Amino acid sequence: DTRMSVSGLDVSRVVRAMITLGQAVYAGGAFAAASGKTVNYVMGWEGNEARRLGFGVDGSVHALVDWEDSVVAVGAMTRAYQADGEVLLTGCVTMWDIAAGLWRPLGSPLEGVINAAVRNASTLYIGGKFTSVGESSAA
Repeated sequence: DTRMSVSGLDVSRVVRAMITLGQAVYAGGAFAAASGKTVNYVMGWEGNEARRLGFGVDGSVHALVDWEDSVVAVGAMTRAYQADGEVLLTGCVTMWDIAAGLWRPLGSPLEGVINAAVRNASTLYIGGKFTSVGESSAA
């Protein structure tokens, strides 16, 4: 069974990444719903309630990283959806600005899939298969 249930959190499919920031837990993976809410691959959990991050993203989330009081999501997505319906073209990396409650781009859009990410001080390292970074080809 690929379902997860913790303290009332019921996620519909595979969870691939989890981090904590403050009192909240953030999860990403291949799930569309959490505790009866459509969350589209990424969600927050605070207290005993699942929280949408806008309307999520359009593909599986493979890793989450805390970044300057925000959550960076990487994976097999190309877009993030704001709560007001605005679509943000992100490539396979995007950032949830916790304070503003908005998705934000993180640099130039990457084309491909990112499978791993980690932060070291002020540097974000990513690993995966991607063909371009903005206007440059990936090595």
